[in-house]
Amino acid sequence: MRAFIALDIPDEIKKKIAQIVSSLYSLPAKIKWVETKNLHLTIKFIPQIDTSTVNALKEKLEPIVAKTTRTCLTAKDISFLSHKGDIRLIYLKLEENQVVQEIVQKIELTAFSLTGIKEKRKPLLHITLGRIKHTYEKKKLKQILHSYQFNPFKWEVKEITFFQSTLTPTGPIYQPLFKIKLARKGPD
Repeated sequence: MRAFIALDIPDEIKKKIAQIVSSLYSLPAKIKWVETKNLHLTIKFIPQIDTSTVNALKEKLEPIVAKTTRTCLTAKDISFLSHKGDIRLIYLKLEENQVVQEIVQKIELTAFSLTGIKEKRKPLLHITLGRIKHTYEKKKLKQILHSYQFNPFKWEVKEITFFQSTLTPTGPIYQPLFKIKLARKGPD
């Protein structure tokens, strides 16, 4: 199965993000927006994993994640990723967060030990908003995205979620297979 480990986002925060996305509908580009219900922060993508490895991963991650203190994430900006001068992805940029970076590193090492799949890029704390299929006015699109502003908002990260991802012609379907809660407070 295709899967990923993520920080799921509370519904009230997904609604705030959906308001930002709806304000971007008039951008000069053809964009496949992420459905509100599918918004998340990916920690680790696993292109192929079997059920026994999922169970082993859960068993190894539970004690690690359960010792990690809850933290808050802050959405602060809209940004984009380009490839050869073309904008390919619009995302919600998050403030750097040491606790989340530590979670990412621990999950990466644990997943690598079981799957052999290693992340090639340094993790970027972000929530994908949309993927650009075609740009009509590159310069104008970049200007709009660079100047876009909103009031930063934050939320508490309480758990990680392991999702199965099934690709369909109408879009991906994400099914949570397990969740692991973070500790309420730091170790004594």
